[in-house]
Amino acid sequence: MFLVCFANLQLEVVITRLFSATMFYHFTFLAIALALFGVAASGVYVFVKGESLASDLRGHMARASRRFAIFALVALAYAMANPMDIIIVTGSNAIPEFTTQQMWQLIFLVGITAIPFFYSGIVVSIALTYCREDTGRVYAWDLAGAAIAAVSTGLVLSLLGGPDAVLFAMVVAVAGAALLDARGLARWGYLAAAVVFLFWNLHRPVIRVPTAKGV
Repeated sequence: MFLVCFANLQLEVVITRLFSATMFYHFTFLAIALALFGVAASGVYVFVKGESLASDLRGHMARASRRFAIFALVALAYAMANPMDIIIVTGSNAIPEFTTQQMWQLIFLVGITAIPFFYSGIVVSIALTYCREDTGRVYAWDLAGAAIAAVSTGLVLSLLGGPDAVLFAMVVAVAGAALLDARGLARWGYLAAAVVFLFWNLHRPVIRVPTAKGV
């Protein structure tokens, strides 16, 4: 719970920085809204699925954690490859033109970026729903992970940069999934792959910031 909530909040903060740098500052608020939307949708999902999740709580939570990591990577790759190009004329009050292409860009950006938050929300929703006797402990680790992420994300960004900070959150989430999974050594293979990809991208960037506000 600590690791997944750490990764969730770190991803949310890093996305605000990436959106602000690659597009424009008001996309910072969009990133926060996407996180809230994804987490709220996960609560509805867990409510609708009901007791069908109770048969394998750890398995469902582990899979949701891994999917959070996978879709964090997908969202990063998509956002870096398709930043919205909004032309703002400096020194004027002209309203930027909003084209049909930009509308579809925004729809896909919103849809894809909300998915990882949906899966991290599933982990928290399942834990709080079905571990009622340990709600206080679960919520304490939830808050602790988020708090440490809030304090440390600035340092992670300064050391790794935006895209690799997202990949670091991916690694942390996969570590959380490994601890939740009960499948022996096989569960650590995902973590090893995530760590290798992070180090690969640090030294030979595959995913990087392409432009800053169109420049």
